[in-house]
Amino acid sequence: MTRIRTRAAALAVAAAIAVPVALAAPALAAPATPQQTSTAVAAAAQPTSAQLASWGFTKKPNVTAWGGTAKISTNSAKQYQDVLLTGTAPSFAKPGQVLTLKRFVPTDNKGSGYMVSVGAQTKVNKDGSYTLHMQLGRTGLYGYTVGYSTGGSSPEWVGVEFQLRTTSV
Repeated sequence: MTRIRTRAAALAVAAAIAVPVALAAPALAAPATPQQTSTAVAAAAQPTSAQLASWGFTKKPNVTAWGGTAKISTNSAKQYQDVLLTGTAPSFAKPGQVLTLKRFVPTDNKGSGYMVSVGAQTKVNKDGSYTLHMQLGRTGLYGYTVGYSTGGSSPEWVGVEFQLRTTSV
C-alpha cells in the first residue's frame, strides 16, 4: 500500500475519487414508477399477438403453470363488454382464495415487464371452480393473468395467462 506523504497529494487523491462518485450520483436516482415506465412504453409499439404468445400470453388461456383449467368467452371485446373467464383452480387453491386480474406492461420487446392490477377479482368456490367477470376499458391488445401470490418467504405468482383485445365502443 502506498502512503500519501503530503497534504496536497492527499487532496489530489480525494478529488480523483470524488469526481467519479459525483458523476455516478444521477444513476442512484429513484427508479421509475410503473406510471412513468408505462408512459414511456406507451410511446413504443404495442406487442403483437405473436409476441404476446411467445411470452406466454396465448389466445387460448395458458394453464401450463396453473394446474387447473380455464376457458375465456372471447379474445376480442368492445370496451366494457362482459368477458368471462371460467374454470377450475388448482387442487392446492383453497375455497375462498382470491384470484386477481392483472395486465402485463412490457418494458421492452423481449418479454420483460411488470404486472398492474386491473381491479377485477373473484374467489375460488367450494367445488374448486371460479368465474371472473371483466369489463375492460383500456383499448388495445394486452396480456393478462388471473391468479394469486403464494406468499411466504419465497412468493410465486400462480395464474392463467391469456391475451385479449379491447376495441372502442
